[in-house]
Amino acid sequence: MKATAPASGFSLLELMVVLAVMGIVVSLGVPLLDPSRRQPLETTREVLRQELREARQLAVQGQRLIGWRPDETGYRFLTWREDGRWEPLADGRLTAGAWPDGVTVTRRDPSDAPTAMPWVIWWPDGEVAGTTLMLHHAQRHLELAVGRPP
Repeated sequence: MKATAPASGFSLLELMVVLAVMGIVVSLGVPLLDPSRRQPLETTREVLRQELREARQLAVQGQRLIGWRPDETGYRFLTWREDGRWEPLADGRLTAGAWPDGVTVTRRDPSDAPTAMPWVIWWPDGEVAGTTLMLHHAQRHLELAVGRPP
């Protein structure tokens, strides 16, 4: 009687178990790679920096006052009306934004101005009445200087 050699390699069942485990690990790991989840402050600062730059360009090109004001849930861009009021900007390029979960904003130099006033104002000549914004998330914070030297 001839002895048979043991089978080498993996069984189909073993391969399926390994692939299932790898699929679970990958599905759990992908959200961790998303920069907006990993670094909400950095992502928020960069998006806001771009939009604020766009607001300045819009003020100069459109020859009008543009303002920016945050609230608890997000922020909005405003424009000055001839009758002396601020109203939401109806320009498709700059829309209202929402803060990511847990992100809040304050000013480094709190103002005594009424809460209805924008925190940042761009003039048609390119000048900016700015401030330094403090973005907060958990125990971290980042600054964003608007219209001021960094």
